[in-house]
Amino acid sequence: MTEYSFEEVLKVAQDHSDHGTRVQEFEPALIQALRDTSPKNPVLEIGNRDGGSALWIMWNIYEEAEQRKLITVDVNDQPTLIAEWATKLGLPVVEHHRMAQEDFVKGLVWLPVSDIPTARCYGFVYLDADHGEATVTRDMRILANYVCKGGIIAVDDVESWKELPVVEGLERIEFNVDEGNQSSPIHGHHIAFWVKK
Repeated sequence: MTEYSFEEVLKVAQDHSDHGTRVQEFEPALIQALRDTSPKNPVLEIGNRDGGSALWIMWNIYEEAEQRKLITVDVNDQPTLIAEWATKLGLPVVEHHRMAQEDFVKGLVWLPVSDIPTARCYGFVYLDADHGEATVTRDMRILANYVCKGGIIAVDDVESWKELPVVEGLERIEFNVDEGNQSSPIHGHHIAFWVKK
């Protein structure tokens, strides 16, 4: 299998992200959070219009040398970038659900939490679709039931929120990275993280 450098993946991610070169400002926190979770549990990314963040996630899975599954959710078809790089990096087939964030999360409720084997719960969830404070907070409350203990929920584009939510079962965690000039003047974040206790 061909090896790909971090710099090459970074350049592709920048070219396919609406954040452009700003990817370097907060994506390190995303990857640090992902690396803090078990490589045995699936990763869920909701909202992958351009595929740039998914590429970062796939790169990390490739670096882990584990067969961690990536599940993507978006109202559009999966970007070709994701399938292309899953093949290049030799990753398992990436599962894609073409639906809205709200519909996917509501669908989880039909599966009783007690029926989810430990190996099937999410190790890392990245919410980057609907950015409304009320909607995301509601979805976080549901998703908290489907994240493994020690798993992480990351939420992008929170700079316009008046406050970061408190969700039962989740604890806010901080990563010491520069989030750039788009972070909130109120709570100081562009991307925020919670860990399942």
